[in-house]
Amino acid sequence: MQYQGNCASIIIDAEILHIEAVMSRCLAMGADGAIFQANYWRNRLLTLRDSGLSHTQDVAVQSLLSNLVASH
Repeated sequence: MQYQGNCASIIIDAEILHIEAVMSRCLAMGADGAIFQANYWRNRLLTLRDSGLSHTQDVAVQSLLSNLVASH
């Protein structure tokens, strides 16, 4: 699904911020304490990346994906 328009951009920005905040907390808990594991976050980020991001949004998603790989 391709997001279009300013409203969609705002929603994507909010989604990126949400993932950034929650993902870091989940990963800090480790495999035993986190409800959502690394594969969940990877799938969410890949889905978001494939939804038609601006350059800035794409950079943010790529950074989160890199952080996810580094934490493993």
